Order: sequence, then structure tokens, then C-alpha cells
Amino acid sequence: MRALEWLKGLAAPPPALDEAQRMRLAGLRESIPRGARAERWSNVPLADARWVVADVESSGLDVSHDRLIAIGAVVVAGHAVALAESFEIVLRQEQVSSADNILIHRIVGQQQIGGVDPADALLSFLEFVGDSPMVGYHAPFDARMIERACRRYLGIDPTLIWVDLADLAPGVQSGSGHASGAHGDTRNSRGLDWWLERYTIRIAARHNAAADALGTAQLLSALLPACASQGHSTIGGVLRLADEFQWLRRRQ
Repeated sequence: MRALEWLKGLAAPPPALDEAQRMRLAGLRESIPRGARAERWSNVPLADARWVVADVESSGLDVSHDRLIAIGAVVVAGHAVALAESFEIVLRQEQVSSADNILIHRIVGQQQIGGVDPADALLSFLEFVGDSPMVGYHAPFDARMIERACRRYLGIDPTLIWVDLADLAPGVQSGSGHASGAHGDTRNSRGLDWWLERYTIRIAARHNAAADALGTAQLLSALLPACASQGHSTIGGVLRLADEFQWLRRRQ
């Protein structure tokens, strides 16, 4: 299904960007060459890391058809949440999402219609991210929504690399530092609310992109010292560890 969606994207006409947007996009391509992220991250110590923790709000849960409405993000620098480095934006919508959907994310119709031009919003987000690794809770959903929007409004695949805390947290919490030692936790993956309570993390509101990103960032901040103590002291090490736990969870 994803391959079919990708092929359809190839056949779609490129988006009509204005001159300023084309220049911003060219700047991103020049500053972050394709494939450079993974190479740069490989041996960066966690103490020097810059993670961008993100969460999205959408018109629904169908990643193939629903629309990206808002993005919230916050930086974790080293092991600490950097509140001064935060990002929140609402993308302008051609039509307002359903009343039931608005009850969840509380972004009302006027805010949706009056949001930022989608191309400008996504360019601002990608400029905020730079070449940093991304983190989310149930990150594949956030990643797919952002990728689809970038293809639609910018005509690009942002090639972001994500860590999913829904995979990483249970394995790290097991204390083993190895996927083979985390069977009990990964088999019954907990929701974000469970982990926030486990680490006594309080956030202002759930189902708000910025607040959820902040809560997830605090969870990452709590987990990184455990990653380091288990021998995963670089960004590359954490990425590999998350991949191991994801592989194990899918086999169970």
C-alpha cells in the first residue's frame, strides 16, 4: 500500500511554490544533503545530542487520507529539555475537521481556516528540525502524516529518521539494554499516559501537539541516562537499540 501511495506521488503534479518558498527549500537541500543525517549522528555522544521531539494533530487516524492539522515540537539537548527551543504551528485547512475531531484536539474551525500556509508551515518545521534526529511516541503515525504533507505541499520526502519511544521505553525500562531481555515489557506496550505517570511527568493537556511533545520530551530525558548506563552512549547506539526493540515487538 505504501509503495502504491509513493507511485501516485510520483505522478502528481509538483506543488506551486512561490519564489520565497523555493529559496527556502533550496536552502534546506543545501544545508542538509540527502542521507547526511544518519552519517552525522552515528558517533555523536548523548551529551552533545540535539533531539527534536514532535507530535501532530490530524483530522483523523487514517494516515493515507486524513490531513495534518498541527505540529508541536520541543528540543532535548544532551539529557535536558530545552524549553527555549520549542515549535508549534497550525496548518491552514481548506475545510474544517469534524466536530468530534475538534473535541479531541480542540483546534476550532476559525483556527484551522486561519492557520499558516501549509508550505510555509512545513518549511518552518524542517528549518527548526535541521539535521537532528526525531523522536515521537508511536512515531510512525507522526512520521507518515508529516511525510505525506511534505510530499503534497513541498514535493519532497523529508527523509527524517525517527526513534519511537513506544519501542524504546519498555526495553530500556527492563534494564537489560538488549532486546532479548525485554520480552515481558515489549509484549504489552504501554500508552504514553502510563509512562508519564510512571515517571511522574505532568503536562498541561493531552491531545495538544505542543503539550504532548513536551511530555514525550520529558520521557526521553528520563530514559537517556539509562541508555547511557546500559552502554548506548551515542545517538547511533540509541537508534540501533530502538530498532532492536521494534524488531522484537513485531515478532511477538
